[in-house]
Amino acid sequence: MHALLLVGGTAVAAIFLTMVGMGGGTIYGPVLVLLGVEPSSAFAGSLVLVAATSMGGVIGYSTRGIIKWKTALVFGVAAMLTSYAAGLVCSSIPRQYLLPVSAVAFLVLGTSVHVTLMSGSRQVPTFVAGAGAGILTGFLGVGGGVVAMPYFLKYHSMDPEKAAATTSVVVLMASLTGVMGHLSGSDHIPSQVPYLLAGVLVGGLAGPLVGRKVSGRIRLWIFSFLLYVAALSMLWRWWSTAGR
Repeated sequence: MHALLLVGGTAVAAIFLTMVGMGGGTIYGPVLVLLGVEPSSAFAGSLVLVAATSMGGVIGYSTRGIIKWKTALVFGVAAMLTSYAAGLVCSSIPRQYLLPVSAVAFLVLGTSVHVTLMSGSRQVPTFVAGAGAGILTGFLGVGGGVVAMPYFLKYHSMDPEKAAATTSVVVLMASLTGVMGHLSGSDHIPSQVPYLLAGVLVGGLAGPLVGRKVSGRIRLWIFSFLLYVAALSMLWRWWSTAGR
C-alpha cells in the first residue's frame, strides 16, 4: 500500500510539473531525502526521475508542434556541459551544507520568477543562461527548468505553454548528464527510484494534455508553489537532523 501511494503521488506530481516545464527535482529530491536517502544520492536518484518525467513531457508536447527546438538545443547543450561537472562536485559536498544551501536556492528561485518577469533586466545570452541552469542541475538534482522556464518567458517572449514545452527538452538533456556526473563520483541510485518510474512516466505524458486547460498565470503560481514546498521540506529535514 505504501509503495502504491508513492507511485500515485509521483504520478500526480508529474502532471503538475510538466505543465510548467519542470522535471520534478524540486519534489523528488526532497521526497527521497525524507525517505532517509543521503542528500547527494537523493539528488542523483531525483535526476533519474526528472529525466523520465521530462521525457513524457517532450513526447506529449512534440505531438502538438509547440516546442522551439533550436532554442532548446542551444540552452540544453550549455546545461549539459556544466551539469556533469557540478554533479561531480556535489558528490563530495558534506550533507550538513548541501541541504540548507539547496533550500535557500529553491526559495530564491521561487520568488525570482515573478521579479524577473516584472523587471527590465538586460538580455542574457541563451548559452550563458543554459550554463547557469546546468550548474543548478548538478548541485540540486533539478533538471534546469527553474531557470529555463522564466528565461524563455522573459527573453524569448514565449507564452507559458510553449515555454513549458521547450523547457521539457532542456530538462531532459541536462538531467541525463547530471546523472552521469553523480555516478562518476561516489553516489548511487537509491533503491526507491525504480518503482517510482512508472508513476512519473504516466504523469509526464498526461501533463501536457491536462495543461491545455490551465492559464499562464496559474502555471506560474504552480511553478513557485512547488519550489516553496521543496525548500520548506528540505529545511525541515535539515533542522530535524542537525542535532544528530
